[in-house]
Amino acid sequence: MNRPAGVAALAAIILIRAAALAVAGLSAARIFGTRIGLIGGAACVLLAALMAAVAIGLWRLRPWARVLALIGAVMNAGLNCLSFLNSIAHLSLLAALWPLTLLCMDALIIWYLLLPRVKRAFGQPLPA
Repeated sequence: MNRPAGVAALAAIILIRAAALAVAGLSAARIFGTRIGLIGGAACVLLAALMAAVAIGLWRLRPWARVLALIGAVMNAGLNCLSFLNSIAHLSLLAALWPLTLLCMDALIIWYLLLPRVKRAFGQPLPA
């Protein structure tokens, strides 16, 4: 089956974010030469490697990559929800717009990855 355009776009976005996270992790390890800076930088680089693997898996239409992308989107949605609530609790309504925007984007990603035609592209049978 052909790769859906949304899957290709999502794979590209995740790969770009992975590259940015890897650069941030390497920079943190270099700038904050302390032990915590090295641990945080290494964690960022490891997460970036996982994100790159998911992006490549999405590009190749691997079912495990779709599942990991869904898990990542749900986790991001939860964190963005907490960030939104924190902004509201501190009466920073303008600051609440960014996590709310990211929360909407996560919801769109989850919705898209759960579409029947996207599931089918990853070779997952649809329930009868």
